[in-house]
Amino acid sequence: LPSAEMRTAVPFVSVSVIFFIVYAFVWFSTHWLDKRDEKMINHAAEIYPNFKVAATTLRQVRSATVNDWSALCWADGQIYKAKDYEGLEIYDRVGGGDSFMGGLIYGLLTWQDDQRAIDFAAAASCLKHTISGDYNQVTVKEVESLMSGNASGRVAR
Repeated sequence: LPSAEMRTAVPFVSVSVIFFIVYAFVWFSTHWLDKRDEKMINHAAEIYPNFKVAATTLRQVRSATVNDWSALCWADGQIYKAKDYEGLEIYDRVGGGDSFMGGLIYGLLTWQDDQRAIDFAAAASCLKHTISGDYNQVTVKEVESLMSGNASGRVAR
């Protein structure tokens, strides 16, 4: 759970900022999806009924440079799980969480489809892990290509 200060502030947070607050206190899973993840995200939504959306990434660490990757999203009492990206070869983890949240916010604002939004966020973050630096340099088209199953890594011009 978040610190006492955070628990005091969260009920007053606007929806436009809430995604970052959720990300700040929801921990990365050290296991692949199990009921604890759903329980954790449902518990956060119960504690803070002002939440419209809560999300977290799911990371199964195989080694320092290979992880399995996915995400969960809670919206309107429903849990949505992103596609699993198994065997993700990591070049740089810096910025992976920011790209996840940016992808989620983009997805929620672009589509009226919570499943598509969490799929977009997970794919955007997955791609960011393959790029050096602290910000995601991929395009929407590249993220959508990965979402559709194209994991070839080929450059499309």
